[in-house]
Amino acid sequence: MIGSGGEKKIFRIAAHWADHLNIVAALGELPRKMDAVAARCEEAGRDPSTLETSVMLTVVVDEKAKVERPPAETSRRMVTGSPAQIADQVQTKVLDTGIDGVIMNLSAHGHSPGLITTVAEALRPLLTG
Repeated sequence: MIGSGGEKKIFRIAAHWADHLNIVAALGELPRKMDAVAARCEEAGRDPSTLETSVMLTVVVDEKAKVERPPAETSRRMVTGSPAQIADQVQTKVLDTGIDGVIMNLSAHGHSPGLITTVAEALRPLLTG
């Protein structure tokens, strides 16, 4: 696995040598990043579907969706809301762009028993199609 947002140099290296590319980018940039992945793979003579892709997100579960505003750079790679809202955002902002998977940083803001299970149950339908 290689991780970067570098569309020219690092994506080219990934297209030639990597099994997995973890894309570092704001959610709104993912369609362009996926176009760049496809272009670098084409240049390398590789089928883009053979390069697994992922993105890392920070997830903040807040049933009332009243999350303190995080720093702008962080919030561009963050999904917030109820577990159902998070699942919807992961589907529409990530998976629908062609990204294969998500690496999640689950921000608990203290000890929240059952939080991982709650989020996993909301995301399970995305994995089982």
